Amino acid sequence: MSTLEKSCIDLRLQINQLVQALAIAPDVKILADKIRDLDCQLRKNETAIKVLRNKARLDKGCDIKNLDLTLKEDRELCRRLAFKAFREINIDTLTQQCDIYFSNGLIFKNFPTGKKNHIENVIAALKYIDKNTVYF
Repeated sequence: MSTLEKSCIDLRLQINQLVQALAIAPDVKILADKIRDLDCQLRKNETAIKVLRNKARLDKGCDIKNLDLTLKEDRELCRRLAFKAFREINIDTLTQQCDIYFSNGLIFKNFPTGKKNHIENVIAALKYIDKNTVYF
């Protein structure tokens, strides 16, 4: 990643030099095209850096409670984690319960959505698992 960051700095310097040359150059079109090409490379490198940083955050493991869902990156991270963890979620708004199908095959049936559930209660319910299904 540090080579990408160095490349971004070099590209910014080249763009700045070309912009300065643009002010005194008689042939503006060639310099403008070169600036566009460098700007395109710079944007690609910045995008690659952003992707690598997000992947690094994922690899470190993340406490989902600390995500700030007002930030786009954290919302995207939350979405990726949800797609990895859950295969399907069926919500019944009438009874305020849902069926959660995890990617690993575990199923929570009639999980209450109307109240806050403490993790200790969910772990205690795992003692009464029927094959791969937990009924709440």
